[in-house]
Amino acid sequence: MKKIALVLSLSLGGCIATVPVTKQFDAELHKPYEATGNASITGQAFLKQNGGSVVTCAGEDVFLIPDTEYFKEFISIIKLRKKPGAEGKNFKQYSRVTTCDAQGNFSFENLPNQAWIVLTQVKWRVSRLSEGGILSTEVDLTNTLKGKAIMSKSILNY
Repeated sequence: MKKIALVLSLSLGGCIATVPVTKQFDAELHKPYEATGNASITGQAFLKQNGGSVVTCAGEDVFLIPDTEYFKEFISIIKLRKKPGAEGKNFKQYSRVTTCDAQGNFSFENLPNQAWIVLTQVKWRVSRLSEGGILSTEVDLTNTLKGKAIMSKSILNY
């Protein structure tokens, strides 16, 4: 979460407000997300520039977080251009991270059959300004072993 918060603070001018997470964290509800499983998620993240060029998430971290009310509140706070003020240990303990390749592809393996939120960013510079945004999508693995996450719409533009 620190990296996303850092990205937000840098992209939004360095001074963003912290908003408390009001949802109570339930360790029992999140316990299944810690398990190793046989499911996987593959995906790609990209944005189209106004001129039609495509920019991918190449080299950026991709976070996989539990699709629970607690973590959905994190996303809703980020959409408000704020920093979620909650214990970072919950984010670190229950999230997984990988990196986008040069084409914007990523994958997560050995996942339990749960519902997940995928979160990353696509950014580029025009003159001295950062452009792009944060992308997010939900992937439900409860009834399948393979999920797809094609992310091409920003939930928060820079």
